[in-house]
Amino acid sequence: LLNLLDRIIKSNENGRIDISVVFTETDSDRKSGTLVITLLGTSGNSDPASENIGSTLVTTSGLPAEPAGDVELEFLLSERLCSHMGGTIRMADEHPFQDNPVTIEFKEVVSTDSGLNSADELPATSDNTGDYVLLVDDAEMSLKITSAMLKRLNIAHCCCTSVKEAIQRLETGLPRLVLTDLWMPEAGGDDLARYIAEHYAAASIPVVAVTADSQMDRNTRTLFAEVILKPVSLAMLRQCLQKVMPELAQ
Repeated sequence: LLNLLDRIIKSNENGRIDISVVFTETDSDRKSGTLVITLLGTSGNSDPASENIGSTLVTTSGLPAEPAGDVELEFLLSERLCSHMGGTIRMADEHPFQDNPVTIEFKEVVSTDSGLNSADELPATSDNTGDYVLLVDDAEMSLKITSAMLKRLNIAHCCCTSVKEAIQRLETGLPRLVLTDLWMPEAGGDDLARYIAEHYAAASIPVVAVTADSQMDRNTRTLFAEVILKPVSLAMLRQCLQKVMPELAQ
């Protein structure tokens, strides 16, 4: 979604972007339905205040227009990411990203509570090891996305927004696995991995880096059992779990 928004913004000089999100329930028992996200970029100097549109508005005033280039490649990348999540993208053949809507559709989406899990709700075993996964990321949206994927896999988990909070959580019960962002304020995922290796070596807790940094140096890479590159898809997460903790992925 962010990739598409970036392209639309660059393609509409001094314009606007209307974002519409509609969820239509199709199965009340499963609380599932179809999620449709529509992005419409409009070039020119339209006046948002003069129109009554029930959607989020992003203005692109002052941004340079994107020169004609590898638009098809940009779309294929977005289409691939969307496909990984089980969705489809539709857009116009002519003047894509400009004055034409881009529609993203996901079917059989299950509506669930998107709130972050509370550590108090997680089980803990007698050996002080909780049967859960610890998520660490300073970006709340990233936490919610990964949390929703783990919920879909029926895996108990706890969310922390900093390394400090994660360390406090470790003191109350050790997880089976840690998924952590690499770059965070004050302390990063590499610091957390070193801390776990130093203080909880006997527990052999695998730490997985979830990051957009594809240029991680070799020394940092050795701190982690695996690396998942953002944006994370359900298939990528499941594949990682199967390699690192097969029993969790069953």
